[in-house]
Amino acid sequence: MYAEIFDFMKMKIEFCNILFENEKEYLLDIEDYISSSQNWINFDFEKIIEITNITREILLQEFGLYSEDINGKIKIPINKERKILDVVYEILKQKGSPMHLDDIFLEFKSIMPNHKYIDCGQLRPFLQRHELISFRNRNSTYTLKEWKHIRSGTIRDAIIEFLLKNNLPQTVNEITKYVIKHFPKTTKASVRTSMQIDTLKRFVFFGNNLFGLASKMYPTEFEKKDLINKLFKNFEQRLNDFEKFILENKHFPFSSSEDLEEESLCRWWYRIINGKQQISLNQQKEVERIKNKYAEYEIDINNYKWNLNYNKLKHFLQENQNISHALGNDHFLYGWFKRAKKDFHNYNLTDDQRHKFIDLIKLI
Repeated sequence: MYAEIFDFMKMKIEFCNILFENEKEYLLDIEDYISSSQNWINFDFEKIIEITNITREILLQEFGLYSEDINGKIKIPINKERKILDVVYEILKQKGSPMHLDDIFLEFKSIMPNHKYIDCGQLRPFLQRHELISFRNRNSTYTLKEWKHIRSGTIRDAIIEFLLKNNLPQTVNEITKYVIKHFPKTTKASVRTSMQIDTLKRFVFFGNNLFGLASKMYPTEFEKKDLINKLFKNFEQRLNDFEKFILENKHFPFSSSEDLEEESLCRWWYRIINGKQQISLNQQKEVERIKNKYAEYEIDINNYKWNLNYNKLKHFLQENQNISHALGNDHFLYGWFKRAKKDFHNYNLTDDQRHKFIDLIKLI
């Protein structure tokens, strides 16, 4: 109940900063602090006393701060932990490369075995405030700011940096190529997700797999799309989009597509058919209808591409009656035919593909 009107987590972070930065001992009136705090979600004058009491308990349990003053004020001590940061700095300096918080803590305890800290998380608030230390992405890996050759910050920072360098919206592929230079383990999916969840605030979507910055002006031919509404539709809207896609493309959506909407439809369909999303009996009947009605279009991307090339070559042969003519502008069809012929002799084709290949031979 009280957490709905006051942000206690933000308050705890604030006290981490207060204790870290304090260089002179003083008394703090907690009730005055709460009354004027910026951490109220919905200010309620009548709840000040209750919030103050909760805050006192948190300060006692998590920070060891309690009142020794007759007026109930809490003593904010001088920060004597600064030397901890010097130790951490030397640990990183000696290592010469970024370190995970767990590894930093192990080194820290080997140097200061009798220190009161028993958990690596107790180092985190101080690390985040050190003027010479930075973090690498958000996986609890820390680095030194002086190491200019090592990228600090987050994947999102790298995305923003790349988009700032370009006057036009960029594809997810191009953005990912840049991000991977600094964060090699990054995937295209994580880059896309990072932008999707922050559309409108930091990023904008233009369709055709293009993203830009919300803070930049782009040429008028690039029209902003409402990605949020595209990705968050109800079941009936999704099913309608799904069926429309099948009718227009003659296949089910592919997960490896460059089109965000197609990829989103594919993920949605997998959730539905694998029972990851609860649906009603009537909705389940609609799912079965789609399965039965469009069963012939439920193929993987490799079979789809094979059939696509088959249809192209079949049409070509019906007009030209000679495969050698495909050495011109349609030379890729000749290469595909040679690969299909090799697969035919090695029995690497499905029964349906073997029948279709024989049909092609008859046209030559």
